[in-house]
Amino acid sequence: MDIVNNLISFFLLYFAIGFLFALYFAFKGAGKIDEGAKEVTLTFRLLIFPASIALWPFLLKKVMTK
Repeated sequence: MDIVNNLISFFLLYFAIGFLFALYFAFKGAGKIDEGAKEVTLTFRLLIFPASIALWPFLLKKVMTK
């Protein structure tokens, strides 16, 4: 039972960090990686939001290197 609780805690923490990062990435960070993403619509920002949550470690690395 501890393993299940630890996994759930891990995924909740991963999601929480990803959610906060996705807020930043959708509105500011994407423009650092791609110049074309600086002036996009809200629809585009909402479309990249879920993927930003799931892939936040990789995107964070890209944003930090740019």
